[in-house]
Amino acid sequence: MNLTRVAYIVDDDDAVRDSFQILLEMLGIPIRAFASAEEFLAAWEPNWNGLVFLDLRMPGMGGFKMIEELERRGSRLAVAIISGHLDEERISESSGSYPATILEKPFEVERLKDILRRYFDVPGLARTETNSEEDGEGSSSSADE
Repeated sequence: MNLTRVAYIVDDDDAVRDSFQILLEMLGIPIRAFASAEEFLAAWEPNWNGLVFLDLRMPGMGGFKMIEELERRGSRLAVAIISGHLDEERISESSGSYPATILEKPFEVERLKDILRRYFDVPGLARTETNSEEDGEGSSSSADE
């Protein structure tokens, strides 16, 4: 059984995949990137462990269909839905019993880090008092579509 957690990015946008790859590699998180749901599912193995960052709107098979297929295959992967066009009610209906986290584009880097903290044990992601934005003086970096 593969216990190494990997971040998988499934997005047809090269810039989005490249941005995730750069950020996650800087944090030391293993990453595999795919340009389509079909490409991901062709490579998928039952022992994969980790988190899939999944775009909903892609040519060919969309994100909802991919979630259905992961559920049908008995996947243990967690999913973080990334989209600039979210309809949260449709997401909750379409993802069925499959657990999904939502990351709306453009997203705050801190929101991405919050999601990563849940799935990966990375020292660089630890919250500290000095990088907290609770005092209102923090930067508001965001990642675009």
